[in-house]
Amino acid sequence: MNQDISIAYSGVHQAYQLALAAHEIGQLDRFYCSLFAAPGKWGGRLSSLLGADTLRNRAVIGLPRAKVVEYPWPLVTHRCRGRLRCGAIDDWTMANSWFDRRVAGALRRSASALFVGVETCAAESFSAAQAQGMIRVLDCPGIDAVFLSQLALRAAAEFDLTTPSDADSAIISDMKARELELADAILVCSQFQARWVSEKINPPRGVHVLPLWADANFWHVTTTPTPVGSGPLRVLYAGKINLRKGVPYLTRAVKRCGMGVQLTLVGSLADELTPLLKRDADTFRLLPPCPKSQLRNLYQQHDLLVLPSLGDAFGFVAMEAMACGLPVIVTENCGVPVPDATWRVPVMDADAIAARLALYAGDRELCREHGQIAADFARQFTPERYRRHLHDIFHQLLSCPRLEAQPEARSRINSPGQQRAEASNL
Repeated sequence: MNQDISIAYSGVHQAYQLALAAHEIGQLDRFYCSLFAAPGKWGGRLSSLLGADTLRNRAVIGLPRAKVVEYPWPLVTHRCRGRLRCGAIDDWTMANSWFDRRVAGALRRSASALFVGVETCAAESFSAAQAQGMIRVLDCPGIDAVFLSQLALRAAAEFDLTTPSDADSAIISDMKARELELADAILVCSQFQARWVSEKINPPRGVHVLPLWADANFWHVTTTPTPVGSGPLRVLYAGKINLRKGVPYLTRAVKRCGMGVQLTLVGSLADELTPLLKRDADTFRLLPPCPKSQLRNLYQQHDLLVLPSLGDAFGFVAMEAMACGLPVIVTENCGVPVPDATWRVPVMDADAIAARLALYAGDRELCREHGQIAADFARQFTPERYRRHLHDIFHQLLSCPRLEAQPEARSRINSPGQQRAEASNL
């Protein structure tokens, strides 16, 4: 019986590692992507024009080019429309849907036994895979949008800020709901995320937790470590600067620490936070989004990273920072693993963040020691470890008989409207 696996995603994410894992066990049929940066591929041509760093995340060593099918036009069209400023607000959704339809057409001609699709890019593909009798696996990197929006509303009220828009548009919410309905198994990246997914739906082949990683060849401790400083504690935040990331709780904590802490925010600033950050302008230094190489330099120039998110399925920046030798402070609603439970603070709690900042500001040697612990800890999380876990999951899923079509699947999950109503009672 055919045991091949097809995998598809229009973006980067960990889909390239999913494909490599399937190839390593000899089961990869096709990997459908937008671009693959290798000779003879569209991604290779663009890489030679734009520079290797531009597409560094759109390739993986060891994946044979013959197994890769590119559909570049949805992505290229989206990027061109963005540069010309003629794209609609849901243009990325339109591009993903276009890519999804192309993959669905290919799956109708496929004999694969298992298909892996990624959130926001798999609804039509799952329908086609279901018709072919394939096992359907959803790789789900996001956090529940309704839950996150409700916390953001509470934060907006606390800081007297404009209410943020919903985390997802209605189109995306419906798309995600349909993908969950059609999935036989779901891959998530943390126990925190798994809890929320399991409360929404119980897929017949389970919810599987696979922690992500930071590329140790890129994110690493500087070869010339800076001496333990006596000046202000240099604290970094990296990511979208908005309510959902909990940034107001960080700036409030820094204000309470006084001159002993110096904060840098790097990322795109949401309009909702402009009034607050104007009031607290003397509390931080604001930098625009930057390339990964510059972000690595920023990690290496700071003492500590804080990720005060109201909800993060994983929190890549925390793992990257630890790999670069920084201790981190994350909330209980961040999925990223940390070396010690004390590195987590309650969500929406500026006092708890301030207490941890004060601890490190008052004991710089402890901060350095925790930075070494962080680097050693982060080295455990590698792409190889991630793929080994996937090998087991793929073997487990392929060893079971295929499921019959499930026409009643829509009853397995509440509608987005029902989820919003339930979340309002939190």
